[in-house]
Amino acid sequence: MKRQPLSVVLVVFALACWACGRVNAEVGPPSYVAAALADPARPVDDRSLDGGRKPAEVLAFAGIKPGDKVVDLMPGAGYYTRVFSKIVGAGGVVYAVQPVEMDKAAPKGLQTLNSFAGTPGYPNVSVLVQPIAALSLPQHVDLVWTSQNYHDLHDPFMGSPDIARLNKAIFDALKPGGVYIVLDHAAAAGSGVSRTDDLHRIDPAVVKAEVTAAGFEYLGESDVLRQAADDHSTPAFDKAMRGKTDRFIYKFRKPVGAASAGRAIVPAILHQLGVGPAGAQRICKIVESLHERLRQLKTLPAVAEAAGMRLLRPCPGHDSFASRVVPIRTCCAQHGALDA
Repeated sequence: MKRQPLSVVLVVFALACWACGRVNAEVGPPSYVAAALADPARPVDDRSLDGGRKPAEVLAFAGIKPGDKVVDLMPGAGYYTRVFSKIVGAGGVVYAVQPVEMDKAAPKGLQTLNSFAGTPGYPNVSVLVQPIAALSLPQHVDLVWTSQNYHDLHDPFMGSPDIARLNKAIFDALKPGGVYIVLDHAAAAGSGVSRTDDLHRIDPAVVKAEVTAAGFEYLGESDVLRQAADDHSTPAFDKAMRGKTDRFIYKFRKPVGAASAGRAIVPAILHQLGVGPAGAQRICKIVESLHERLRQLKTLPAVAEAAGMRLLRPCPGHDSFASRVVPIRTCCAQHGALDA
């Protein structure tokens, strides 16, 4: 059999990739994304932004789907929050997390969020207002999203929070395999964080470095909002730049085998019982405290038997123990081992 030259193989491969891209583009976004964007309850002001924001393409890239638990971090007036609510549906939850510092700078955003969150039209939306330096996100979520605001985390009005701690908190909040989306206005390459305050832009390379330093895997970028005509010298909020800034969309993932150090994974039974995020966190802190005390005891088998535990075995790869207390399942969550 005659072998084809490498150049021919590469050309064929490139054409195949191009064809696949064309097919995907023609197919369009998932039906549930299209339905959410077509919702007649969406405000006219939101719809007027669709042309510049291209939400159908952006959300298709993000991969949000029905049943997901989503954190909308720094949601503004809720442009994406409303759409998320309709996509995830009754089986999902949307947490609109607004930092106290941002609320002081732009209070109208929170006022708008509170006007629709928890109403019959958006019953799965909860608003959380917290200091950015003490951010405590709901646990075991599927996706954390931040749009056009990551650069603000480097600005004086936000109190210059510990970015490493913040991204680690996001990492811990996500379930293994969970996705972190960062969409923001691009600054000139090599500018770092020097233009976040005056131009409201950030060097994409900085975002990638900061997020991956927290343990995330970089999955790729969508160029749907890229604007080659933008020279990165004009403020992002300039009226002439409205919907025309060069914006990057980075997709990161928490590794499937990753553990959230020091944070308990909320057992599925708690969700089935309707326990909210705050109550679940309190329960898991108690479980962690008890687990640590039991781990230190040399007579653990006897103690476990007296406490009615039906199963006791070492956590894989660790010198601590997992236990099953019927009917609630718990395990060395801080080590990432799940007692099935």
